[in-house]
Amino acid sequence: MTVSLRPITNENVVPVIELHFKPEQKGFVAANAKSLSQAYVNPHWKPLAIYADRTPVGFAMYCHDVGGDGRWWLIRYMIDGAHQGKGYGKAALRLLLDRMRADGAGTVHLSCDRRNAVALALYAAFGFVPNGEIIEEWDEIVLAAPLGDPATASR
Repeated sequence: MTVSLRPITNENVVPVIELHFKPEQKGFVAANAKSLSQAYVNPHWKPLAIYADRTPVGFAMYCHDVGGDGRWWLIRYMIDGAHQGKGYGKAALRLLLDRMRADGAGTVHLSCDRRNAVALALYAAFGFVPNGEIIEEWDEIVLAAPLGDPATASR
């Protein structure tokens, strides 16, 4: 299967909203409907649908300078529970980081619930490490990864 990132459109917005985590993952990431409403009022946030061939399987959203700090952030990242474990998350994250690099990101930050072992392992495989920050509001740790030169990236 070919994994791709696509813009949110009138044709895919409802299927993206209908993507959900496994029940035991509830609370790790905001619902896609909430994320899309936030993107609506924050036009510099870039929401994307993750596709496996012609099927939407996930959602991602990133931005530059979310808090006026000049940093690049991966704000949301999810793969639907029915599509987890098939390699889509890893393939899409590689595409997303390449897109962020092309947009000018040198280092990417994200926050993650420390109980989300699956996500933490995925992010670690891409070079994300805790930077010592904690987002108190959600009790999430902040991870950062330098993107490096695309010619030498070995993901």
